Amino acid sequence: MMALTTRAQEAEYEYVPVVREGVEWGYVASYHFPPGAEYYRLQLKGDTVINGKTYKRCYAYQTATLDIETATLHGFLREEDKRVYFIPNPEEENLTGIWILLKLIYEGYGDEERMIYDFNLNVGDTFCPAGHPVNIVDVFMVEVDGKLRKYFKDEYDAYSFLEGTGAAGSMCGELAYPFTDWMTNGAIVRFNFERNVADGRIVYKSEEFDDGDPTCAGESVAGTMQSPAITITVVGKTVTVAADGSIMAIIHDINGRTVATAQSADGSTEIDMAGFAPGIYIVTATTATDRITRKIIL
Repeated sequence: MMALTTRAQEAEYEYVPVVREGVEWGYVASYHFPPGAEYYRLQLKGDTVINGKTYKRCYAYQTATLDIETATLHGFLREEDKRVYFIPNPEEENLTGIWILLKLIYEGYGDEERMIYDFNLNVGDTFCPAGHPVNIVDVFMVEVDGKLRKYFKDEYDAYSFLEGTGAAGSMCGELAYPFTDWMTNGAIVRFNFERNVADGRIVYKSEEFDDGDPTCAGESVAGTMQSPAITITVVGKTVTVAADGSIMAIIHDINGRTVATAQSADGSTEIDMAGFAPGIYIVTATTATDRITRKIIL
């Protein structure tokens, strides 16, 4: 991240809130095993009143544009005095991909409002979103779309964040749930870009910008990253994973521990979970080109 440049010194500064419509944030979930990546976006659209306070609805999706009918209602955000507050969606269902693990891992914080960003901080301040301390070691300006914004750099650059954008560190996690890089299953979620919805321009990129996201070329992610050809079904205590060709299945408990694995070269594999305790589990199925994740309840 570059500090203030000559051009940026001539740009205007006006605080840009995170909680606003007309902006799309892109993220990359990178996997070490099996190697690969999934691309996600978040966008705020529409108002909801909760406990007398007005929030923007936060949608997560994997399509080229936001379709509220198919997107996941991820939660609710509001901003006051340069502080951003978030409430996860307690009725979030039919999650796909990395969002299932995010929901389950942070479920311990409940469905109450919590502050996830504070843009009033100075060097030396400590911020504790989700109960984890973030030490601010530098605050400087960067130029985004012709205007200046403050960039707050944390001690390890894992949760550095930018006005109007939110988390932007090298292993930052995503807008609503910080610290997703601590996830198990070998996944690291990081910020990729900020895009102006009206004209499709990417106005800010991360230092690790990944143009492998098909939407960077105006294409849809749906059908390429999570193919409907992969199916996960549960009958009784038997989990069946099927696809065209070779497939691997990994099952995690809600604490992220791997409890079962299976692999097949002929397109179908079964896992007998008769000896497992009742509860919520996460099934991740991967082929040579696709990955899909589902929550199951035994």
